[in-house]
Amino acid sequence: LAEKLRRLALAVERRVWWFQTPLRQLADLEPTASARHRNFPDDALANLEAKNVSLDRLLVDCADGAEVGGLVRNQRAGAHFVAAARQLPAVELAAVQVVPVTRSVLRFVVSLEPVYDWTPRVHGTGPEPFHLWVEDAETERLHYYDVVNVLPPQKNKRQMRGQTATFTIAVHEPLPPQFF
Repeated sequence: LAEKLRRLALAVERRVWWFQTPLRQLADLEPTASARHRNFPDDALANLEAKNVSLDRLLVDCADGAEVGGLVRNQRAGAHFVAAARQLPAVELAAVQVVPVTRSVLRFVVSLEPVYDWTPRVHGTGPEPFHLWVEDAETERLHYYDVVNVLPPQKNKRQMRGQTATFTIAVHEPLPPQFF
């Protein structure tokens, strides 16, 4: 029951059902209904959802529009799908450094690099927030949480700047076996 309620809450927050592709959110941003149906045809979106294609597969495995067009059986929509998928916000962990400060305190330096195309029509003019958290998977304990804001690119530059977060975490006794 909890999982069903979580899915429903996320669907309401994201304004898209969990079985639908996130590209539907970008399709709704088209200025006119005719542009939406031309760039994001309903049958092509349905084919994409029926094949359960993830965004990673769409961006990495099928990097060009012709390949995606063949996958959804609509060559013209393929290029629009790839361009839209590149606009969906995502970051990569560029580097993570863990340095022991004392026996029970660790300092983390995490570098995040944005890997999407910023479009003011989609993302607005303000920062894009990303949630960063560190948890212990075995005990499901949350050790650290922060919101990292990725700033839009400057007017004369196309590339967005990465963000760095530095924080410390206390390690509680008994120390995990990998510390010895």
